[in-house]
Amino acid sequence: MTTTAMNFIYTLNKAHSSGKAFAAAVITASEGTTPRHPGSKMLIYEDGTPEGTIGGGDIEQSVIEDALRYETPKVVVFNVLSMKYGEPQSEAYNRLALDG
Repeated sequence: MTTTAMNFIYTLNKAHSSGKAFAAAVITASEGTTPRHPGSKMLIYEDGTPEGTIGGGDIEQSVIEDALRYETPKVVVFNVLSMKYGEPQSEAYNRLALDG
């Protein structure tokens, strides 16, 4: 097991032991230029506090908001350029898929 995986397991155990509700977001796929790569992880606690990062900015904020709104796991796809420029962009590139 890699050090990164062991650190995430430690973080999950710590979060579970805290007694607070939390969600985990994991980048499962990316295409084109994205701020983080597959395997990047972040926990979101019930008060909205994140631990770790999946790239920051608008994507991370959207994931935090979704985690606080929904109680069931789901897969979400974000178009990075569309969020950056506030207008539709090619869906073929610059996408992140998160499973959380």
